[in-house]
Amino acid sequence: MRSLGWFVRMCGAVVLSLVIAAGVRAQTSPTPPPHPQTPSAAMLIAGGRGIGAWTLDSTLSDLVFTLGPSEQHLSQPGPLIRDDLLWHEWSDPPIVALVQATAVAVQALGTTAAGYLTLERVGVGATTDQVQAAYGDPEIVVQSPLEPKVVIYNGRGLAFQFAYDAVKGYGPAEQVWVFHPRQARSIWRLP
Repeated sequence: MRSLGWFVRMCGAVVLSLVIAAGVRAQTSPTPPPHPQTPSAAMLIAGGRGIGAWTLDSTLSDLVFTLGPSEQHLSQPGPLIRDDLLWHEWSDPPIVALVQATAVAVQALGTTAAGYLTLERVGVGATTDQVQAAYGDPEIVVQSPLEPKVVIYNGRGLAFQFAYDAVKGYGPAEQVWVFHPRQARSIWRLP
């Protein structure tokens, strides 16, 4: 009997040792790196749809109601955007709405805020290579000498504007735009 008791105690000790060793190993094993998080709905740039809570279905009145009075820039939109669009801008959050002078419908929304990202995790600050890795070659490129460059994914309703520096050339994306798919011609001056 004595040897049976000894055998049971030894088996118990071995099992206890294995349980303790497994627990220590589980605590010290490295955890896998987290998967890239999908941007929250409040920070999502959705091509052809909107930026955060502001959608292309909004009217200028809707935007003024939620964001307050806009700063309207009659001298904007600059050499890349069509003359018949008015530039309405808000600073907090940094949102721009392009609206036709004869209508209240929003033609395009843009942002300069780095926190807003597409589902592919691309936004302001992205390089041309990062944008192309996420979306491939752009369908349209709007470019004037010594001016920013806009790469347009017309079928997606998504565009990225890259800053131009006379010394460094084109830098990272300074603005991201969303618009109704296949409507780039109504927003940018295309060749």
